[in-house]
Amino acid sequence: MVHHKVFISTPHGRYNKFSLGIKKVLSPCLDLLYRQIIRHKKQDTADKPYYLSVCAIFKNEGSILREWIEYHLLVGVDHFFLYNNFSDDNYREILAPYIERGVVDLIDWPVPQGQFPAYEDCWQKFRETTRWIALIDLDEFLCPVYETSVGTWLEKYEKYPSVLVYWKMFGTSGRIEHDPEQLTIEQYTVCWDKMYNEGKVIINTGWEFTHMYMHWIVAKGRICGRTVWIPPVNEFGKFIRWESIHRTGSNITSEDFTLQLNHYWSKAYLSHYNKKSRGAACPGYRHSMRQFFSSEHRNRAVDYKIFRFLIELKLALGMSPKDMSCNRE
Repeated sequence: MVHHKVFISTPHGRYNKFSLGIKKVLSPCLDLLYRQIIRHKKQDTADKPYYLSVCAIFKNEGSILREWIEYHLLVGVDHFFLYNNFSDDNYREILAPYIERGVVDLIDWPVPQGQFPAYEDCWQKFRETTRWIALIDLDEFLCPVYETSVGTWLEKYEKYPSVLVYWKMFGTSGRIEHDPEQLTIEQYTVCWDKMYNEGKVIINTGWEFTHMYMHWIVAKGRICGRTVWIPPVNEFGKFIRWESIHRTGSNITSEDFTLQLNHYWSKAYLSHYNKKSRGAACPGYRHSMRQFFSSEHRNRAVDYKIFRFLIELKLALGMSPKDMSCNRE
């Protein structure tokens, strides 16, 4: 891991200093090209039933489903496309009211390591029903800092193919065991002191994409009869052309972000093992103790931004005044 002014980033060994320098020089030229393509592209003006939807794949995560859905309904998500990947818990019972209300489409997805194929399936089947699709997991919560709706936040990016929302990484907050009687967003507040240079994308369904990948995606643009692949922008309008180069502007600090993706990656210490036992939803990913402690040692700050939605969330979940009290250790 490498510390920058704004990000904690993962170095990419395949880039030496010379090649990174060349890429930084080329970036402004490529930015101009992307903006020309975007400016001249005919915008998708179709009236779609949903403005912002979420596509997620899950396995045995019934304990967080209600909290995660109700929270995202509070912050402007209209619909959920949920892909069940070999769950054998009570997820159907939990999701039944949301399916009946038309809030959730439940898709059985018995595909080993089926995360990327699930995103592709969602894109192909449901793109005509929603303006935006956020590709996130059930341990990730979209957290607007000033707006109360992620949909409202997205309106200023409607001309772009996709937006990258950076992770704010949360650790155990010193907990050995997760308390099932307390909300996830209430239990874990200790986090990294800077944003992670990775996150998840929200894709604009008015564009064509290739290789559905939640961390970084490119859209198909055309200029002078040629295809140009357009990467995501971050919230500062900077194109993320290479994953190792993240730009924000010379005066931007960590406090200037207006949307973050709260990633409750480990939760309590013992939850880490439960995550390992479920297996990975995508190829090549594993949870190791070295990785766990590498993340845990970077928890040097506390972030309560999501707490501004906490009372609304508890009311939406039907909690009693006794249940709503904070019982922190």
